Amino acid sequence: VGVGLLVYAVDLAVLARSARWVRRGGMMAIIADLAWVAGAMTLVAFTSVLSPQGPAALAAVTAVVAALAALQMAGLRRFGRRA
Repeated sequence: VGVGLLVYAVDLAVLARSARWVRRGGMMAIIADLAWVAGAMTLVAFTSVLSPQGPAALAAVTAVVAALAALQMAGLRRFGRRA
């Protein structure tokens, strides 16, 4: 998971530097964030492999990721109005 998140962060940094890729990169980031939220919710709901504190910790991280996805959507809408 750590390596995947590192690759994701580098990819976002590269896409953010290129005006040409902002819209596509933004959509990719939003889709990835929403996939994380769906996967985390599924993990909490249908597995018992987490520690007793795991569901609460994962729910907290998932709430942050969902908030970031919402902010990314708002930013992408603003960017679209300027372009």
